[in-house]
Amino acid sequence: MISTCIITARIDKKLQRAINSVDGLGEVVVVDTQGELSQIYFHGYYTYPWNDDFSKARNFALEKAKGKIIFSLDADEWIDRDGYRRLQAIDYEPGNKAYYTRLIDNGKYALDQVKIFPNSSNIRYIGRIHEQIAPSIAKLGIPIINSRINIYHDGYVNAEELRLKQQRNLRISNNWLKEEPNNPWANFWYNYIRMYQ
Repeated sequence: MISTCIITARIDKKLQRAINSVDGLGEVVVVDTQGELSQIYFHGYYTYPWNDDFSKARNFALEKAKGKIIFSLDADEWIDRDGYRRLQAIDYEPGNKAYYTRLIDNGKYALDQVKIFPNSSNIRYIGRIHEQIAPSIAKLGIPIINSRINIYHDGYVNAEELRLKQQRNLRISNNWLKEEPNNPWANFWYNYIRMYQ
């Protein structure tokens, strides 16, 4: 069974689109960081108090997942029917494997990301922002292969949303660097985000 894990800060049509795109694949675990979902949903939906740490929120979702395979999806992302069929096929693949997916951002190729991986307590995200799962997968010697699945994303399509995202990212990276000044990830993301402010 596949567990699709989503963290979200708001309820809107995009979240429903993400859920609909994986309907029937297995379970869906939605973690709400603002406490809005608990009054609307029940089974499979959890609240987690936001603490400016994306990894902790994602890892909380992983702890709730019961499937043998994790599919990590953002609330403003979705897959098409071809991706759905490919994900179904992965569910029946033997052995431990992780998979890259291709992110299509507002109609254009953006990057490859590891979004599909075994459900294991030894596999967890790191980094408060721009969190990564690949390092813990690599430590276990699990191969990461191309899934040929496109994930579509259309978040931050207007200037105000983008400005708020940049402010949030700078705040998180700044606090992270203050608390962990020798952390190479904290240093990298703080300087990267500042450069593009």
